Amino acid sequence: MKSSFWLIIILLCFSVTGCAKAEKGSENSSTNTALSSESSPMQTQDSSESSIASSAETDPSNREVVEAWEPDSDRIPSQDELIQYWYDHRDYPLKARSAAWQRYFSMGLLYEMQGPPEDLLKEMDSDELATLLFRYPGGIMNEFAGDTDKKGIEIFREKCNIFNELTLREDGAHAILKAFSEIPLDIAQATGVTAYQDIGYNAERFIYVYVTCYQDQFTEEDIAFYEEIYQDRYEKYYSDYLRRSSSNSGLFRKVVFSVGDTNRAEKSYMYTLDAFKELKNIWYQRKDYPNLFWDAPSGYNGYYTYPEREITEADIIDVLNPPSDLLVSLSTAEIASLTVRYYSQIAPSNRELSTHLGKTILEDGTSDIFFQYMEKNCDLLKELLRREDGISCYIDAYCDHGISSLDYASLSKDNMLFYDTIEEYLACRFMDRYLNRFTEEDIQHYYEVYDQKKPLYDQIKDAATRELFETELSRQRQ
Repeated sequence: MKSSFWLIIILLCFSVTGCAKAEKGSENSSTNTALSSESSPMQTQDSSESSIASSAETDPSNREVVEAWEPDSDRIPSQDELIQYWYDHRDYPLKARSAAWQRYFSMGLLYEMQGPPEDLLKEMDSDELATLLFRYPGGIMNEFAGDTDKKGIEIFREKCNIFNELTLREDGAHAILKAFSEIPLDIAQATGVTAYQDIGYNAERFIYVYVTCYQDQFTEEDIAFYEEIYQDRYEKYYSDYLRRSSSNSGLFRKVVFSVGDTNRAEKSYMYTLDAFKELKNIWYQRKDYPNLFWDAPSGYNGYYTYPEREITEADIIDVLNPPSDLLVSLSTAEIASLTVRYYSQIAPSNRELSTHLGKTILEDGTSDIFFQYMEKNCDLLKELLRREDGISCYIDAYCDHGISSLDYASLSKDNMLFYDTIEEYLACRFMDRYLNRFTEEDIQHYYEVYDQKKPLYDQIKDAATRELFETELSRQRQ
């Protein structure tokens, strides 16, 4: 009985303790629920951001896209972006004088960024590098800062790893010449006031300095290739400009190699008398006059030094006469065309003759002194007068000369000394000088040509100048 009583007491105690614990647990649970409720906004935000990040990793459309830099972009690129551009495009990343170009120039990093990375540089073939060389941003010759000699080109080589690499390769010279040969030339742009911006002008100037200063690296094949290129460009671009220009700028001057000389570059400005006389061989290549300024490697007639002696008038006359075997093989039409152009070839080399002739034209309108000079020295005129169709072919050449090149409206004695104008005047006066050689057919032929020329001469406003272009035959016709 007693044991049962104490058993009941113990069970009651456990019951009370359990209720108390349960009540306390209920309070803790309520507290935890409340705390959980208060902290849920932060937990929800973290969970949301985690979800977006995870989504961005799996869905590229949710990322913030940074576009690859392009040369036309206003954004200043990083160095890594410029390097990557080289790998992607194998081309210059910076345009001349752009904002990015100016920024990297001010940082002293322009030339480093304008060259391909070294591994890419070694990978590119020589033709690709040479093409890039002539497209150098801002104009390749503008990097010379006026030093168009060995010093200037060496400074550029240090700046431009493309050019430096080409000078180290066996096929570098050939690649540079080939790239040059493929560059078209617009004479008007290359000789205009903005020539420094023209790729053709820059290419022409660069190739002259390059061949002059690096010719000791040229093989015989390279030399022959240069000669071939020059001849081709002369026929395409230079000949008409050089024939009509009285300038001595030397823009299209040809380099003459010191073949066999171990130090060609150092002696490239020394010109021997024998080398000058070799200009006569140009007749065989062109069937045209050698140009004594541009075909000579370094000018002539006192502009540069000749070791033996100064070039004389007799030397010049001889070079301007075609070789006798070539002369007799020329057609009469070819000889007539060359004869009409003789003044513009001989006058720049003979200032005394040019001045004297100019005075006689301005003072008394006579041309006899010039024709007397030609009869004595010009083999072309001698051959022309020897042939039966010489006069007729000369009239044709006179007809073609000056039709489009002269501004007759503004012509006067004050500007008569331009070569084209003098040639037109002399061609006109030829009719009086050799009238006794004209046949009836030649006279009728002349009248036909004169009918084409007269409207041009009538444009001359100055009466005294207009009279210079009247011949005995034209007065008879009137």
